Amino acid sequence: MAAAKKLMAEAGYTPEKPLVTKVLISSSGSGQMQPLPMNEFMQQNLAEVGIKVEFEVVEWNALINIWRAGAKQEGARGATAMNYSYFIQDPFTGLIRHLECDLQPPAGTNWGYYCDPAWTS
Repeated sequence: MAAAKKLMAEAGYTPEKPLVTKVLISSSGSGQMQPLPMNEFMQQNLAEVGIKVEFEVVEWNALINIWRAGAKQEGARGATAMNYSYFIQDPFTGLIRHLECDLQPPAGTNWGYYCDPAWTS
């Protein structure tokens, strides 16, 4: 945690002057066991290093549609991240499909429009 606090301080953020971010979450759906307490636990941990996480709770099926549409769409509600249940069974499903330049919406599920040509295969 000390290393995280140091990095955040170097970037100008502290628990007193936090980085603020908004995350879309769901309160249930797709077999999630305890999504609200789990998200709140992450929220508390991130607050300790200077990241203030604000949640917007969205119905699970709506959250999936927001994911498919991409972060730039109005439906994303200004969120910078989302957390929902999703299976990860192989490198493509867990990583590649979310980071490839050519898999940005509507062509894929790179919700955040991340693109680094040096990373892609």
